[in-house]
Amino acid sequence: MKFDKFTIKAQEALATAQQLTMAKSHTVLSPLHLLSALLTDDNGLVPMLLQKIGTSISRLRDMTESELRRLPQGTSSGQIMPEAA
Repeated sequence: MKFDKFTIKAQEALATAQQLTMAKSHTVLSPLHLLSALLTDDNGLVPMLLQKIGTSISRLRDMTESELRRLPQGTSSGQIMPEAA
């Protein structure tokens, strides 16, 4: 995957998701990590769009965090891999 083809904001979201993955000692970067990263950008497009359709951002953040806590923890070899489809 060529990350340099992504927009700056997309690259930032992926970097934040990877940092979150490592901070939580997860070995696989999952869509939940990316969702969490997107929800933390208060000035970002994703929270704005979700609010416009009536979504409670704080509730969605809580649900995402709850699901992240359920993921297995482990040690990585230094490289975080995306979750396989």
